[in-house]
Amino acid sequence: MLLIRDRRDLDLVITGEHGPDTGVLIGRIAAAGLLDRARLPGFVPRSDLIALYRGAAALVYPSLAEGFGLPVIEAMTCGVPVIAASSGALPEVGGDACLYVRAGDAEMLAGTIASLLDDAGRASRLSREGMARASRFSWRETARRTFQVYREVAS
Repeated sequence: MLLIRDRRDLDLVITGEHGPDTGVLIGRIAAAGLLDRARLPGFVPRSDLIALYRGAAALVYPSLAEGFGLPVIEAMTCGVPVIAASSGALPEVGGDACLYVRAGDAEMLAGTIASLLDDAGRASRLSREGMARASRFSWRETARRTFQVYREVAS
């Protein structure tokens, strides 16, 4: 909310299954007077998700605890710059191709988003670096590495 108020060209899209906290989130958005600028489509099928990524200025993924971070890889594959929390596996997944913020630091998050939106060169660089980084996480590479581990264990 810190950022969207000042940026008339910016909408907030929050995807994912709706849960018990969705009503609270909608209430906070409404209280800030930003309900017309927020979209909460719930679950988004993969074909629509790709289109959503490609239309995004950035993926903002401030997860407090993350086992892997598949949305980070998906966004980078689509050429979308990523801002993620510096917690869990996210730094390992995103490497130098993402911007990171402390989980729970809303001001730092808003400032990082603003700096990315204001620097087209930086966004372009992160887009290129993200696509290169994401290519390291293909299913083919995963299968190859898994097979390699199986061979090492079996010998």
